[in-house]
Amino acid sequence: MAAHTDSLLDHMQPEARATRPRIPVLMTVALDQTYDYLVPDGLEPKPGDFVLVPFGPQSRIGVVWDKAVGDSGKEVAPEKLKSIAGARDVPPLPVILLRFAEWIARYTRAPLGMVGRRAPRHRCRGGRPYAC
Repeated sequence: MAAHTDSLLDHMQPEARATRPRIPVLMTVALDQTYDYLVPDGLEPKPGDFVLVPFGPQSRIGVVWDKAVGDSGKEVAPEKLKSIAGARDVPPLPVILLRFAEWIARYTRAPLGMVGRRAPRHRCRGGRPYAC
């Protein structure tokens, strides 16, 4: 519920939205690019962290990346960006694994999102895998 409230407040206060940091997030789908998301107050995601983000009409788990990948070079206006809904309480992927995923994607010509989907899966509390 808080994520919906945050997005409503963002529309009411566009100047606050423009000053919030943005970070690239890799979605584990058949796409070869990251998407920029705004970082809400109180959240400090680092590269390799798993976050919950709005993606189309649904929410998905993505991986915070340390640089934009597949960027078209066009700057997205801050008012069009969505905010991260939350962080997952699981160990982050090491940065070396991010580089390895990029190498695999180039070598196999597979979309980076699909390679990210195959990243090692840790187990969260309850024994369920936390990756998509």
